[in-house]
Amino acid sequence: MFSAKHIIELIKNDNVEHAINCLRSNKNYYTQKDLDLMQEVLFHFDNLKDLGKIECAKNLLGKTKQKYFCPNGHSNDLENEFCSNYDCGKNIKGLTRQQISQIDSFKIKVDSLKSIMKIQ
Repeated sequence: MFSAKHIIELIKNDNVEHAINCLRSNKNYYTQKDLDLMQEVLFHFDNLKDLGKIECAKNLLGKTKQKYFCPNGHSNDLENEFCSNYDCGKNIKGLTRQQISQIDSFKIKVDSLKSIMKIQ
């Protein structure tokens, strides 16, 4: 059963992975209050704190170059949005491509509900 209020609490308690998994749940009927809370969910996802970082690191020749360090500490080229380590794949917010896709699908759902509720 979908509960935007509980998803917000999961995000606030740093259980982002569980919150993303809950985005797939649905309700038979959505109210304006549900939609407001769903928009708040998106606000929280848009404002997740950075878990990774961008720092200067020296290469083998001693030159300093900016690197992206994922939340798990893996070093990546700066242009990599997601960690290139085989078992990681996280961006600076600690999210994978699949999780970003789930959030994007939820955004589409929220936009669709906004359009439907304007018509009524």
